[in-house]
Amino acid sequence: MDDPNHSFPTAAAWLPLALILALIGPGAMPTAQAQAVIADPDMYEESDGADETEQAREVLRPKESDVDETELLENILDRTETEFSLPPSGSWELIWDFDYTYFDNARSDRLLTFSNETLGFTLLDIERDAEHAFINSITLDYGLTDNISAGIRVPVVFKYDSVQDEDNTDLGDIALRARWQPWPSVPGETRYTLFGLVEGPSGDSPYEGDASDLSTGSGFWSSSLGLNVSRVIDPVVAFGSINVTYNFDADDLDQDRIGPQGLPIELEEVDPGASVSVGAGLALALSYDVSLSFQYQLAYQDETSFRFDDGTERESEDQVVGIFTLNSGWRLDADTILNIGVGIGQTDESPDIILSATLPFVFEDFADLSAGGLLR
Repeated sequence: MDDPNHSFPTAAAWLPLALILALIGPGAMPTAQAQAVIADPDMYEESDGADETEQAREVLRPKESDVDETELLENILDRTETEFSLPPSGSWELIWDFDYTYFDNARSDRLLTFSNETLGFTLLDIERDAEHAFINSITLDYGLTDNISAGIRVPVVFKYDSVQDEDNTDLGDIALRARWQPWPSVPGETRYTLFGLVEGPSGDSPYEGDASDLSTGSGFWSSSLGLNVSRVIDPVVAFGSINVTYNFDADDLDQDRIGPQGLPIELEEVDPGASVSVGAGLALALSYDVSLSFQYQLAYQDETSFRFDDGTERESEDQVVGIFTLNSGWRLDADTILNIGVGIGQTDESPDIILSATLPFVFEDFADLSAGGLLR
């Protein structure tokens, strides 16, 4: 491997760039040809189908409860394994995350419609959906003790629909999290990290305002509990996770929709159902400065119920989302590792493409940020 003592730029040199990228959104977006949509007045408007698609997108979007691959890549690149991998007691950890997600699919509430001209059924109510989502987020964790940390994540979301030529930029759903490693790590044995997460609907809800507007949040409260595990098996690190999420009902809604026979109707309540996800993968050091990891994530989303003011109720189908992710870790300096990843959807409900970048900084107090005294 390369000499671990060779010089690098300081970690502080990368921090301004990370903060700037987290605060700015993307500029002009490419356009795409739109495909015509023929509405069926006998069904709920096509935005109900969009509700189901939006719910699928929430299942495996990047979450704070995911396996911390940056931490794993640091361990394997440094060839060390500390007792605890959370921020040390009294220290802060600042993490910049960037995620790009692209969905492109055709959906329909009713595929077959009878035609008097052909005396048969034809495809009518089909809508093409092509959406780009950019998420810049800052996560700030504080080490309460060496093995317990608490933190907050604040995302800024930009979405662009290339079919409808619409975009939206706003705050995403803010999340609070806590992590606990009950036992110190022993070389050659499994490390366990328990986590809890509460996420609030601070972003634009898909169930408020115009039903066709692009949302930047889920529209409801959610809470998650889970477990991350990892084990160094020289020369690789094996890791996995399981996560259970309960989504709370969104009620007191009054979103205008189009009901049966084209009559106006209001959406009053949404019951998102629960979800469970699992993931597993391996990480390998290619050199002192470069590492590679791959992971497979699989999630199940329960049915979502939509209740309207006329007493009717509609349920979406349960959904399975699978994503294969390839990540690489690049050492920027002696203490900082940039994690870059690409994910490919494996099921119809999955995103087509996911691109991500993560850059962590650890410091004892906020004065270190301006003084450049970042440490690991």
